[in-house]
Amino acid sequence: MCRTMETSPIIIRPALEEDAAGIARVHVLTWHSQYRGILPDSVLDAMTIESRLPGWRQRLGAQDAQNFILAAECGGEIRGFCSAGTERSGELDQGAEVYGLYVLAADQGQGIGRELLSHAAVELIHRGYASLLIWALRANPACGFYQRMGGDPRLEKWFEIGGESFPETGFVWPDIAQ
Repeated sequence: MCRTMETSPIIIRPALEEDAAGIARVHVLTWHSQYRGILPDSVLDAMTIESRLPGWRQRLGAQDAQNFILAAECGGEIRGFCSAGTERSGELDQGAEVYGLYVLAADQGQGIGRELLSHAAVELIHRGYASLLIWALRANPACGFYQRMGGDPRLEKWFEIGGESFPETGFVWPDIAQ
């Protein structure tokens, strides 16, 4: 059950093009709540639902055999999402990557992120992927979640945004079937 709608279960399902506004909303609100004090305020203040909506419409319409988006819905409202597909850096053999995993702050700590990540892993296995990578800003509180979920924090790189560089940690699951 989600905290704000105790009588409604969370449903994890493939995201549809008509979910673009809900996903953009979760994306923006989560960045604002998770990254305030970590990323420059100017970057976060410029990030609006309206500015993210065209990109989400495009991504949702471009899902294919390699890339997909899952939505976590509760009471008819998108409360979180996970986008995943082919690993982009070439770090992993037969590798997949979770590009983004976001759950509204009010709904965190209720298992929604765990359900999204578990469903994504099953889908990635069905699509022929063997390993998984998730990048997270080192200062992101979600790093503890990824470790509790079995991710090995073994890679590092720098993320540039707003004219500044921030350290990222790559969490690796060498065999997502386990």
